[in-house]
Formats: sequence, structure tokens, C-alpha cells
Amino acid sequence: MVNKGDPQMTDYRSILLWLHDGRSYTQIASYLGCSRRTISHARTVLDAQGFSAADITALSTTDLEILFPDHRRRDPGRFVQPDFEAIAHRRKTRTRITRKVEWERYRKLPAAPGLEFYSYPQFCSLFDDYVHEHELTTQLDHLPGENMQVDWAGETMTVVDPLSSQRYRVYLFVASLPHSGMIYACGCLDMRMRNWLASHQQAFRYFGGVPRVVIPDNAATATSQVAQGTRVRDLTDEYFKFSTHFGFGAVAARS
Repeated sequence: MVNKGDPQMTDYRSILLWLHDGRSYTQIASYLGCSRRTISHARTVLDAQGFSAADITALSTTDLEILFPDHRRRDPGRFVQPDFEAIAHRRKTRTRITRKVEWERYRKLPAAPGLEFYSYPQFCSLFDDYVHEHELTTQLDHLPGENMQVDWAGETMTVVDPLSSQRYRVYLFVASLPHSGMIYACGCLDMRMRNWLASHQQAFRYFGGVPRVVIPDNAATATSQVAQGTRVRDLTDEYFKFSTHFGFGAVAARS
């Protein structure tokens, strides 16, 4: 089941297979000796890619290194290199071109003897890196029910108690489904964790279900900076536990 020659210290292949098999986080953590945070990360990748058990088994070491960036090592000399500049330009000017279409176009490029083509997950990961490194924006391909984006709105509102005339500042929680464009918003008297989590639950009820992935846009309630000077953010412990309880993967956006 596991490629014993896999150089990664974390056995992501087994984690993915166990998740696909419906095993609980507790079972996986106990048997494989990995953290629940690692399992949650693997859950997010599995949901995003839609792998079958056969797909997971067929993943090469390079595929795993690309899917889980903390352990990736690349040898560009082994692969036909995509023209990401041209791809980014096409996706900017022609909105109906998806990553899958671009990957299929890439696979038709002439290849010198001995060179390989990147798999679709590798291609997507490398393209994301290109967009980030060049400070570009890219068209995102959203699937129905795939993810929900959440944040506190920048502006506040004021409400007045009709009996006491007391004025209260209200902070707006906003959740959106990017595929359909549906939006849920509610007001809270503060931006503390209790209201943050309660607003998530209200959004789930409004949308009629829990998405596979929730993306908090750097809200301090949900994420924190890993280290000073880095753009990478991590989930707060309480928000991570909440995401595990409701069974969605949470992805901290870059600052």
C-alpha cells in the first residue's frame, strides 16, 4: 500500500487512503503517529483533488511532494516546462479557459526524449506558485459546494435599541459561496471567537450544508502569522477543533 522508498517523513499516501476509507482522525493519528493538523491538511487536499483509492495508490513520490509543499523537491530538468506566462495571459483575457484545458494543451507540447509531463496536481501547484511569485491574480475554478469564504467586513454598522435608545456598534460577518455567488451576512456585537463560530453555524444552516473547505481571509479570529516577516498563516487551535468537529477543511489564506 505504501511506497517504502518514499523519502517523505510523513506518510501522506497512507493518510489519504485511510481518509478515503472513512477512518476517523483519531484512528489515523493513533495508527500512523501523525498530528490531527496533518490529517486535516491531507483531508483538504483529498477533497480538493477528488482522488479515488486507485488515484491515491498511483501517486508518485513527485506527486506527493507537489501536493504537500513542505516536503516537495523539484527537478525541472526531468519535465517539459509549461509556459506559465502565456497561460496566465490566456486565463486573464479568456474567462472560460480552465486549468484542466491548459493542462491538456500542455500535454500536447513536443517533448525531448526522456522528459516527462507534469501531472495535473503538479501543474496546478506550479501555476499557483507562478501567480504568487509574480504577484498576479488568476481566475479560480470553483465547484458547487467546494468552498465557502468567510471574513469580518471592513466597515461596521450602528444599531439603536428602540426602548433605551442605546447605540451599539455591530461587526458584520460575511460568508460567500464563490460558485453560486450566494452570500450570508449577520451582525455581531464583537469579533470574538464565540460569535465567529456561531456565525459559521448560522451560515451552514442558511446554505443548507457544510462545504468541503472554508477559507478565512486572514481573520485574526481564525488565523495567526506563523512567524514575523512571513506571509504564511496557520489556524488557531480553537478554529482547528471547530473545523474538525464539523468535518470541513480550513485553509488559511496568505497575508
